[in-house]
Amino acid sequence: MAICILRFPNGSGCRTWVIANVTPDDNGVGCYDSNGNLLGRVDTTDPLAQQRVADAIMDCLDAGKGFKQPDFEKLIRGVTA
Repeated sequence: MAICILRFPNGSGCRTWVIANVTPDDNGVGCYDSNGNLLGRVDTTDPLAQQRVADAIMDCLDAGKGFKQPDFEKLIRGVTA
């Protein structure tokens, strides 16, 4: 099994299996462990970008889809190709 480390724009990263909660808020999308500790964050105030980012992170957590590092910059800008 490959080690899947999700890398965030601020330089933080974590293994996907550690993420227990993906939460959009007014300033972006945060990923938290089961104790509520922030693991990583993608900052954006655009609600549509937040949804794209949250969906991409959730896809990383879905073992059936396989791990692919999201391009957060493209997701924030709305670039789909």
